[in-house]
Formats: sequence, structure tokens, C-alpha cells
Amino acid sequence: MKRTLTQAIIIIALLTTISLQGQVTMGSGQPPAPGALLDLKMDGATTKGLALPRVKLSDRTKLKIGTAAELTGAERDKHTGLLVYNVSGAPIPKCALIPDGIYIWDGETWQGINIKTAELPTLTLSGADIYFPSGRDARTLPSTPETFTASWTPTDNPAVYTNTPHATWGGISFNGADTPPASGNLTTTPAAFSLLPNAMTAAEIAANPFRTKQNTLTFKVANECGTDITEVRIINQTNKALTLSTPTKEYTATTNATNTLTANANWKVTQFPVGTTNAISTLQLDGNTLPFSTDVTGYERNDNQGTGTANNLSYTVTVSASKARYSYLIFEDANNPKRFDNVALTVLQCTNVGQQPSIEQWALFAGFSQAEIDAVKGKTAPNDGGLSSRILSNGVQLHLDQSDNLFLSSNFGTNPKDSDMRWMIHNLAATKFDTGQNYTGAATLANKQLRPYNADGVPPGTPATTINNNAYKNPYYAYPNGGTNNGSMTTTTYTQNPRLGLLYTWDAATAGKGGNTGQLNMDGAIQESGRREGTATTEQKRRQGICPNGWHLPSDDEWSLLEQEIVKNKNTFSSLPTSTGSALTAELTSVDRAAAATTTTYTGNTSYRGLQNDVNGHGNAMKEICEPGTGNFKGASNGLSSTARPGMDVFLAGHADGGSAYGYGSLAYFWSASSYSATTAWFRIFGSGNSQVGRNATNRRYLFSVRCKKD
Repeated sequence: MKRTLTQAIIIIALLTTISLQGQVTMGSGQPPAPGALLDLKMDGATTKGLALPRVKLSDRTKLKIGTAAELTGAERDKHTGLLVYNVSGAPIPKCALIPDGIYIWDGETWQGINIKTAELPTLTLSGADIYFPSGRDARTLPSTPETFTASWTPTDNPAVYTNTPHATWGGISFNGADTPPASGNLTTTPAAFSLLPNAMTAAEIAANPFRTKQNTLTFKVANECGTDITEVRIINQTNKALTLSTPTKEYTATTNATNTLTANANWKVTQFPVGTTNAISTLQLDGNTLPFSTDVTGYERNDNQGTGTANNLSYTVTVSASKARYSYLIFEDANNPKRFDNVALTVLQCTNVGQQPSIEQWALFAGFSQAEIDAVKGKTAPNDGGLSSRILSNGVQLHLDQSDNLFLSSNFGTNPKDSDMRWMIHNLAATKFDTGQNYTGAATLANKQLRPYNADGVPPGTPATTINNNAYKNPYYAYPNGGTNNGSMTTTTYTQNPRLGLLYTWDAATAGKGGNTGQLNMDGAIQESGRREGTATTEQKRRQGICPNGWHLPSDDEWSLLEQEIVKNKNTFSSLPTSTGSALTAELTSVDRAAAATTTTYTGNTSYRGLQNDVNGHGNAMKEICEPGTGNFKGASNGLSSTARPGMDVFLAGHADGGSAYGYGSLAYFWSASSYSATTAWFRIFGSGNSQVGRNATNRRYLFSVRCKKD
């Protein structure tokens, strides 16, 4: 085929007119040679054509060819329409930044014409990194799993997936089917993930309150150009906490004090009581003054530690008669909802007896929010045993009794969140029987209301004999330290410290178990020491008595079981060390109980049990820290905070008899539901002058304190 210059020019003009959409071959059906705009062939043998300049473009926005200078301004405009063939020099041309092919300069950029490019992969993860609670702080684990999906293209190319537990912190323990798969290839897109962790163990949190576990899920998709797209999803589980090196301390003189505060969450601090009666002032953190307000400070961390370097907390303690017996700094989570329960720094000056916190304020110190407290208060008593809050991580729970009094409980078994050994941790103050309990004694009651000791059959001047006989068969209650038969039994001491509760006759405590004379046994055999609650005739029947629905007056055996738990775990429920080896065996033997439920004659150890004249006696471990004591016999029970399991906090509330109140500040007595004889019942006694727990039987006419145990 003969071609002329004129024909070539015409062909170029035609191709330009059609916007240069492709290369052209004339003379055969074969594809054009690379870089040829017009390829002329004769019978498939001719290889000559009209070739474009072959250049290497370095920037699609610049008119610059090879090493020549960049053309700008008018010179750049003159070259609009210039055609070139880019040769990138890349091993895989279509993977180059500017792939090989024909480009035309449009005056602003190099526009490619039918450029072949590599198919770039895509990889997308839904949602964001996931942060789970530990199951041990103020949060609960979610009831449904967290989910996300991984999607990618090309769909026929598998995604490489790795599940890597943290090398130092360890990986999360997941729950059954809601577990991320092991490392490998994911072949189907989208790939769905369902995640739900198990709660951390108590041992893990005990070793590190800021415990973190973490898994890193890595997704990778490759393409033909040899580059990978990678996305990472962090799955983190952290226990949120704030700790103080010394949360409670008694001061007897004005001093400057220090503490160590560590946290892995933002917090704020408030003060109780507010004002000049608080013994704590000039609060500083690492030398910087902190206001007693809602200002937020602290650090948010999810890395297996607190603030990195513990903060030095310093403050001034002023001890005087004008200051409160209990002064607090309350550290609380600045987040809502809370991740950790309130932590109280408690300053005690136990020689000053004045207004103490209300039960509601104690609940705030323990870590309940005001909304949670209001929810329990708003429920209607008499109740069905279900008027309770959530259980805090240290076992504390808030309840409402049948007289609309708030009360706190804790579990003294292995798991703080169980209720197998849940007891009240202050004294009962109810003044009527609950709906589930019918009074079976001799007295006639109005709306199940108990009778006040000073106003019903006990007027001033009444002989003690008459008073005592009435007390066997009347459900009386009295106020601790409430005065004498010759005057009104005052409420002042109880009002200043509502945790003291009330004093009750055995008739009141058991809802008339002694029958119409108060000197019978309505539940079977007389001697009930060592009997467990149950239904068999040889076992003691559970007695609700004055306790709320869902609770009961503990038996003599249940008191012994509680003593055993305190002996075995004094360092859990008090500031005292637990005995070990033969010393532990001896101490446990002294508070032994019935060996079998069928025992009918067991009386166990009477009088005082435990370590005698020893600061580490379990009696001290059960007494409230500010209760008066002689020498080494002061109380060491754990107070309320979110960082420790509380103790029994026994108060030396005394007793009442013969129309008078006695023993306040010296002794504490607690009724059991167990009879010993027709006129007596088993009880426990604590004294300011010893470190043991007394177990004996006494006349039912006395008015003692009551602690209830959860059914």
C-alpha cells in the first residue's frame, strides 16, 4: 500500500478530531504495535507505523519531558494537544504511579487514553476498636456480643487474618461461640465477628486492679502489584479502678498526712461533711492544690497500669472536738455511667462521738450513685425481698426494710457477689414485722407494729420483776443508750448513728417463737444449738422473725459458720492477718460447730472463743474500728469502700433490761434464732476489753441487737 505525507497528515487530523480514543491498524486485523498511533500493515508483514514520542512522565500536572525544563505560561498553552507515549520503566507497567500508555496534554494535566491500570484492593472494617469492661468493676459485661464485619475486594482473593494476644498483658478469655477465630485465611466477604469476653477473675484483679487484656486482630489483602492493604482492630478489656495506699486511718493529733493515689480513669473528689467540721483540708496532688469540687483530673488508660507514676496525695488533718468523727474525701469516676465505684479516704478521730453519716451517705461512700439509692428508696415496703440494688464488686448491696429504712449487706463467702453468706453489715432498725411474717406470740399488735419498750407496760417506777416478765412475751424494741426506767428512753444516740439500729426482745426478734408465755419453743426440740436451717424434724427451721422478707434471724449454727469464715479470712474482712498452720487449726477448733445436721445434744464451745488477749483475735476483726477498746482490743473490721470487702462492723450498742439501757460503748449482744431452754436462747457477745467472741445462752427477756442473714 502506497502512502503519502498528505495521507498521514489527514489521518492524524482525523484521529485528533475523534478525541484520540484509540490506536489504529490499517491493512490487517492485527493489533497495532505498542506506542503506534497509526500502524500500517500489508498482509500482516509490515511493522512500520506512525509512532508517538516515547517519554517518561514524572508528574501529571507538569509539562515536563525527561530532563528538559518545565514549560510554563504561554509556552505551556502552545502545547495543548501534545501526544506522547509514557514509558514508566516499572516491572509491571500498569502498577506504576503513571502507568504506561498514551497521554495528551489538555493544558492543565496529562490525560490518559485507554490506560490499563491494576485493580487496587479494598479492605474495610465496620465500627471501631472495642473496649470491654472487666466484669469486676462498676460495669457489667454486656448481655449481647459486640459485632463487626470485615469486607474486601477483589472478592475472589482471601484476606489474611491474624489473632495476636498481647505479648505482656495476655489475651482476652472469650465466651464460647463469641470468640474470634484463630489466625488463618478468610475466604468469604464480608466476614462477621461476634465477641463476648468472660469476666476477669478475682485473683487477676487482686494482683492488679488496673488489669488489662488485649487481642490485636489484623486483616491484610494483597494485589497483583505486590502491595498489601492492612487494617487492625484492637479488642481491649480493662478493669477501671482508683486505689489509695491507706484508705482509712485514725488520727489523735493534728498533722500533715500523705497518701498514694493511683487510677486509670478520670476522677473527681468531693468532701463529707462539707464545711468546717471536716477534719481534712489543704488537699494537694503532686504539690498542686486540688479544690474540693467536681473538677475532673486523672488519666484514662487501658494499658495494664494506673497513672504510670503514682500520685502523691497530701492533706492536713485537724483533730478537735469541733471536727467530725468520720471525715471523708470521696473519689468518684468522672464518667457517667461509672466504671469504678466510689473510693473513700477516711480520717477517723474515734474519741469524738458526734453526728455520723446516714445510711444513705454510707451507700454513697460504698460506691452507689444517687440514682441507684433513689431507686431503692422509691420502692414500697413491706417488700418481697427483692427491693435491692446491684451488688458492687466488693460484695456490698443496698436494700430497703419493711419500715422503709435503708440497710447495707455484704457476702462473707468466697465470691463477694454471691449471697450464700450475705449478712447485714450494720444493725437492724425495723419497728414492725414484714408481710411474710406472722407474729405467733401473746401480744395483740396493730398492723404488725412492735411495741416501744418505754411506753408499753413499762411506765416510770414499774418494778423490774414486772418489766422482765412482760419482756418475755412482748415484741419490744428500745434505743441504744436510751436512758432508764425513770425517764424517757431517748433516741439521741441512735439518731446520731443510725447504724446502731435498735434493741429487741427475743419475742420481737423471733416474731413470737416462745409462744403465749414467751417461754416455749414453737419449732420442736428445745436445745437447738448446732442445728442447720431446713425442713427435717431434726433440723432447726429457718425463722424470719423481725427480718425483712427474704431474710431471717440467723441460727446459733449460722453465727458459728460466720465466725469460722472470719477466722479463716481475717485479712479479707479486717486489717488483721489471718492465722496460719497450727494456730489457725486451734483457732477454728475454738469456734467449732455441730459436726452433723442430725446432732441433737451438741452445745459447742461456750463462753469466749478465739485468740485470748491477742490483738489478732477474730472478735477484734469483727468490731467496728472506732468502737472503744482497752489496750489491743480495738476493732479492726474493714469499713466501707470500693477497694476492700467490708467486715461485720460490730457496734458496742449495749442492751436493755429492767426498763433501762446498759453497756453502750462497752458490749454488744446479738440474738440468734436458736433456743437453749424454755426461757433462754443462744446469743453472741463482743466486748471492748477482749479480742474474742462470746457464745452463750441467756434469758429471752433481754433486748439485744439483731443482724439478719439472706435466705
